[in-house]
Formats: sequence, C-alpha cells, structure tokens
Amino acid sequence: MGRSMRICIIRSMLFSTQEAKVVTDTQEEVEKQEEFVILTSLIKLAYVIEKLVIMAYDKMVKKTAAEKHKKKKIDVQYDKSKRTRCSPSELAKTYKDLGDQKRALVHEMGFGILAENMSNYNFSNLIMMELADSFHIPDSTIRTNVGKFKIDATKVGHVFGLNAQGGLYRHKVIKKQVTASQYEVVESFRKKTLTDLRDMVYTIQLDSEENITKFKRAFILYVQKAVLCPNNSNPLSPKILPTILDVSNPREMNWARHVYSFLMDGIYNRS
Repeated sequence: MGRSMRICIIRSMLFSTQEAKVVTDTQEEVEKQEEFVILTSLIKLAYVIEKLVIMAYDKMVKKTAAEKHKKKKIDVQYDKSKRTRCSPSELAKTYKDLGDQKRALVHEMGFGILAENMSNYNFSNLIMMELADSFHIPDSTIRTNVGKFKIDATKVGHVFGLNAQGGLYRHKVIKKQVTASQYEVVESFRKKTLTDLRDMVYTIQLDSEENITKFKRAFILYVQKAVLCPNNSNPLSPKILPTILDVSNPREMNWARHVYSFLMDGIYNRS
C-alpha cells in the first residue's frame, strides 16, 4: 500500500473516532469505548512514527544528495587533469572554410583524410575519460569488459589516415644542430596559440613559394595543436616544433609514429 494511501486511511479513522458518540450505558459499551481509545492511541502513535520516518528519510536523501554533489565537484577537478585542448570540431570547421587551393595543399601534405573526417569524431567526453582510465601502460592496451585493444603506431595511422612509414622527426630543436634561419623560424612559432595558427591558415595567400611554405608550417602546427598532439596549455608543445624545420614533403614523414610517441610520452609523464 502506498504511503499516501496509508496516511488517508489513518486520518479517516482518527476523524471517525473523534466524531463518534461515546455511549456508556452498559459495561459492554464501556469496554468498546476503551477499545476505541486504545485503537485511536495506537493509530495516532503509528501516524507519529510514520511522520518521523518520513522526516528521517528526507534528511537522509538531502545528505546523500549533498555527498554526491561534493563527490561530483571532486570528480570534475580530477577530470580537468586529464583534459586537453583537443578539438576535432575546430579542425573540421577550419578545413571546410578553406578555399579549394588550400584544401588541395592540405591533401598534398597528407592530412586530407584526417581533415575531411574530423566531423565524425564527435564523442562524449565521459566515454573518452573512461577509455583513458582503462588504458594499461605496460602493454599499451585499453582493457575493457569485452577484451583488450592494443594501441600502436600502425593503428594510429589507420585511425587518422596518416603515413606510418618513412623518416622520424627529432624530439626537440637544438640551436647548435640547426641553421640560423631554421632556428629563427622555430622561434617565430614558439609562442603561437591555436587561435594564432588558425588565423594564419585563413589569412596566408598562396601567391608565392614563400607563402606556400609559411602556410604549410602554420597548418602542420595547427593540425597537431588542434587534434594530433594537443596539450593543456595555450602555447605549442616544444615537441611539435621540429616538424616545421623541413616542410618540402611532409607526406613522406612517419606521422603515425610521431603522434603515437607524443601520446605515450604524455601518458608516462602523468603516470
């Protein structure tokens, strides 16, 4: 029986006993009256107990809700430590807004498949967090209830449509190991943000070899900052700066290995 129905029955019985005419002419009627008084007292007691139970339940619910809210705040703070500035939608929109000439150049560099498919990479952050928590570092596998999924450079290449063969980029730019002009180029991009790079990709005109090279450098850093090698801070990660030293034929470089190494370095540094 529902709680509201029980309360209605109890109140009806109380009302009827209060309005009943007490007849005390005979001993039998006196006994009935006493029974009614006892029954009424028990009903009142039950009613009071039920009210107390309801109050205790409401208090417990409020306490539980408060604890959940507190836990949620802690979880949100924890989640922030895993978040990056990875933005597939950012890349998808930018690529869509580029002219035909620039999109053709993006394909020539080897990022066309990636850029065209970014609109399909729209997953819930909660799912991404769960997968991140399921990653087992020693053997580079995502472990779930349905089995293991091995992560390696080849799979990264398949997912993003990147070249998984060819030369590898150096890990960092050392001034003594590059020419003065190369180092100057790297320094000019070092403090660029994702917004800065997007603006460069939009505004650079492909009217000269110099500007084509500049566009390649800007887009290579932009695609890494937006999707392939994102980080938590506004400035670029120093690890991706070597990728703009030579942009004569980016397609020939092993981008899958580069992205996989960046990913694993980030995991090991946070573990």
